[in-house]
Amino acid sequence: MRTISKTLLVAAAVAIPGVTLADNPAWTYGELGYVRADAGNDSTDAFHVELSMGIADMFHIQGQFTDGDVRGFSATEDVDFDGYEVVFGVHPSIGANTDAVASFKFFDYSYNDLPSGPTTSYDVDADGMGFGVGLRHMLVPNVELNTMAWWNEGEHDFNGFQQDEDFTDIELEFGGRYLFTDNFSAGVRVVTNDAVLFGDSATIDVRYQFGQDFF
Repeated sequence: MRTISKTLLVAAAVAIPGVTLADNPAWTYGELGYVRADAGNDSTDAFHVELSMGIADMFHIQGQFTDGDVRGFSATEDVDFDGYEVVFGVHPSIGANTDAVASFKFFDYSYNDLPSGPTTSYDVDADGMGFGVGLRHMLVPNVELNTMAWWNEGEHDFNGFQQDEDFTDIELEFGGRYLFTDNFSAGVRVVTNDAVLFGDSATIDVRYQFGQDFF
């Protein structure tokens, strides 16, 4: 996590002068990211694909699919998982370079073949919804800083292995983005929460921004 924080500071410090970009952050884009997460003795590696559409300079719709594996549940095998999130929100401009953000999300993740003994395993589904607020700010024309705070609520469905469990968690996101051109950028994001199956994570991504909102 210390390395990621240093990367954010370096990105802000070495911003290339003379690149002319939109004043406020872009909301219409496609993104590919790599995620590394830790929860207790378990570690997760995953890739995600995200699509986002900005509408009327105020609204956004986003969809994300994630696929990866978890190590630590079993001494011999990784645990595969996949899932998706769908986000609906608003992002009113509160300044020439800053958007406030308020979003609802729905999520559904499936963890397959978690070991419960030498020869037995079970599946877990984690689904629910969340509400988040935050800011996206263009520090300089080609460096963005962003933050979100999420409150999530859902259910772990153990598919008959044991009784289902409700859960809630608070998730905090801190990130930065470096824009090489009007359309191409790279970003880093650190997420901290107390989720049982995912935990704290760091994400590195590349993004292609399609320009202004479609409508």
